[in-house]
Amino acid sequence: MTFRRPLKYKWFYPFGVAILLWMGYEGARTTPHSLSIKNNPVVGAVFFAVTAFFVAASSWTMWTSKIVVDNTGVRWSEGEEVGDVPWSKIRSLVLDAGSLGFVVEGTAWTVKLPFVTRKLYEALAQRLNRLTPEEEKVLFR
Repeated sequence: MTFRRPLKYKWFYPFGVAILLWMGYEGARTTPHSLSIKNNPVVGAVFFAVTAFFVAASSWTMWTSKIVVDNTGVRWSEGEEVGDVPWSKIRSLVLDAGSLGFVVEGTAWTVKLPFVTRKLYEALAQRLNRLTPEEEKVLFR
């Protein structure tokens, strides 16, 4: 079963980054020194190129992230970050800094998943132990 990041998280991120970058642009544009965008159009062109690249890259990462849960294990990708762990290597589900993850068998290594939805949690909880009710409240608040 394939899980994707919920739309309520995907739409906000590029706009939030764009607003922050617009605020930076306005600050640079109104700066009175000789390197300001107003006096030097090359600075403005470089600023817009870097901004466009950053917004496109972050948006691509958010929109292409997915987690696949099947009979072999758990696979995930978020941008260029990919990973997979077979069921035989997963010991238990854990709540790690407000994010869902699992502990790899025989190590203290905790794998944090890129995102969590209630359906994803239920699919993982069918095979692994559930979190405590207190941890579930923290995870889905």
